[in-house]
Amino acid sequence: MMKQHCLILLVPCILAACSGGGSKSDNEGSGDTTPAESDGAGPATDGTSYVPTDCPNAAEDGYSIVDDPNFSTYQIRKVGEVAFLRYELDGNGNRVLVNETYPVITALPKRYTLQEVYKDQEFPVQDMGEYYVADSHFALPHIPCLTDDLVYAPVVTGYSEPSVVERGPNLGWPIQEDISAEVEKYQGTSKMWVYTTWPGYRYGYWFRDQVGIRPTWLFESNSAGGVTFSKFSPDAADWPEGAYNDVPFGLHIDATGHVYIPKRQPITFPAEEDKAPPPADLKLAYKNWDDELRCVVINKSSDIVAVSRTIWPGGSEAYYPAESFLPGYAVIGEDADRYWGLKGRETDEVSWWAGDDCVNGACSGQSRMPYRNGCAIDGYDFGQGDGFNWLALKDRMIELGVIINREQLYRIQIYLQKNPDEPAQMLAELWYEQEKDGRWTPRLTPGTNTYTLTTGDNPRYIVNGHIWPGQRIFAVLRDL
Repeated sequence: MMKQHCLILLVPCILAACSGGGSKSDNEGSGDTTPAESDGAGPATDGTSYVPTDCPNAAEDGYSIVDDPNFSTYQIRKVGEVAFLRYELDGNGNRVLVNETYPVITALPKRYTLQEVYKDQEFPVQDMGEYYVADSHFALPHIPCLTDDLVYAPVVTGYSEPSVVERGPNLGWPIQEDISAEVEKYQGTSKMWVYTTWPGYRYGYWFRDQVGIRPTWLFESNSAGGVTFSKFSPDAADWPEGAYNDVPFGLHIDATGHVYIPKRQPITFPAEEDKAPPPADLKLAYKNWDDELRCVVINKSSDIVAVSRTIWPGGSEAYYPAESFLPGYAVIGEDADRYWGLKGRETDEVSWWAGDDCVNGACSGQSRMPYRNGCAIDGYDFGQGDGFNWLALKDRMIELGVIINREQLYRIQIYLQKNPDEPAQMLAELWYEQEKDGRWTPRLTPGTNTYTLTTGDNPRYIVNGHIWPGQRIFAVLRDL
């Protein structure tokens, strides 16, 4: 299903270029830097962390596991710490300097980690040299250390409320259907099967070079049932290119339900000018953060806020579990197509394509997703949701009597710290105001920068820009 009326309209002015000049809408202020009132959750302090030693992954990627009794149903990976230095107003309205140190994490409900799904189960695995063959009966398998960064995808459906099936007929693959029936449907084709990864990790099955989007590896089957494996090399002739065009991405599943998974092994990716050196090993997932942690999201609200992600290339136009912003923590961003859910919903419920938000045959799936996008390694792009602010859809939701409670929404304050020893200054604050009929209207309060309401049939604000070395963006979630 394709999304309609959800085109991102980038705000033409960013960072310092947005200051001053131009007319202001009714909800734009004078652009002063009045600090926010201090409230919300402080830094988490209850958890202890350790570095797992059964696999090299944690040490190589630079994370430890946090045991936080407040979030015992989550696996929490700590990747660093950040000091959030800024001015706020105390209870008497006085301007005070506040400095808090937050652990930086990435988090996922344990029920979707492959280690938890298969804690009492093992599949026969055959070593084929460059790859493994797992007799997992069509299921996304777990091979310790190799697949630890993959996620077991639930099936999420529902018309006006999400319905989550944790262990569905998809058997962990990011589809809604019975995986065995889908494999049978595509027998005799080059179809491979994508997977989804831990938040903060990018898919290892594709890369981009000067030619375009390429698969990292290929499995090819012949009419006799044999399977061959090949990986990209710079001198590979006629290596396929294209995000669509029936180019296969992912893992291979044969007609008997065996899953073919490449091993970690050396690979030569093309180097890019002025870019960090490419990975030297083929992996199923690559971490998508660096030690600078230039952009983080701090949850100072009263509850969990979670986001979903789409799978591209090779996936379907749907939503799957991604990051969870736990109160009291700073969280890394991931470079993916993300939609933010309502406060209090976990990432599986957020990964829901709403069934009741169609207008004249065009469907958004985003009527409960008030924000989108977020952090990248060296940039930021925070905006109110496109589908959520589709004007015709808002009318439709009012007709259906769908009113989102105030407790489910939140605001995002975006701070820029230009130097590590200077207080961060608020660039802008994104929030919503409820109208008399119950619909929510996007608002922006400017700080050091002003921004413009986008035009079109889904007007909203977008705050984005580049983050230079030594700078940091803090996106702070607070109750509405």
